[in-house]
Amino acid sequence: MKKCTFHYRPTIINLYTCDTIEEIDNGTIEFYAESFINGCGTNEYEITEDDVVIFSHIIDINNEEEEDLELSDIEGKILIRQVEVYSKQSIPCELEDGTNEPNFIYHGLANSFDEVYFEDDVEELQDYEPMDGETTEQYFEYYKIKNGIAEPLEL
Repeated sequence: MKKCTFHYRPTIINLYTCDTIEEIDNGTIEFYAESFINGCGTNEYEITEDDVVIFSHIIDINNEEEEDLELSDIEGKILIRQVEVYSKQSIPCELEDGTNEPNFIYHGLANSFDEVYFEDDVEELQDYEPMDGETTEQYFEYYKIKNGIAEPLEL
C-alpha cells in the first residue's frame, strides 16, 4: 500500500426548493432534504504523496453515482444547495490500486473512496468534531431542474 495524505473539508449540505426567484428573495423556500453523512462527508478532496497532488476530485451535482437525489422528482423547480464547510483537514491514508473515486454519493457528499483506507484500515471518513469556536464557511448554489438535470442558475 502507498502511504499518502487525504485533504478535505468536512461538509454539510442542505437542499431547498422553490418555483421562482421571487420566492428566494422573499425567503419562502421549502426544505427538501439533507445528506445523512453531513459533517463526515465531503464534496471536494485531493490526495497527495510527498506533498505532490496525485488525485483530486470535485463531486458534480449531476453525478451519475448519486444515491439519494432524484432530480426528476423536482422537475421544473429551482434547487438551492446550502453548503457549509469546515476548515481543511489533512489525514493520513493508504492507497491500493483503484480509481480513488467516491464509492457512494449522498446528496452531493461522499465519505468512502475506492481503495482509500484511513487509520486502522477504516474505509470511511469519520464524523468531524469541530474545534472550540470553529465555524463553517457557508455559501449557496442555485440550479434549475430541466429534464432531470440540474443546470446552474445565476442570480
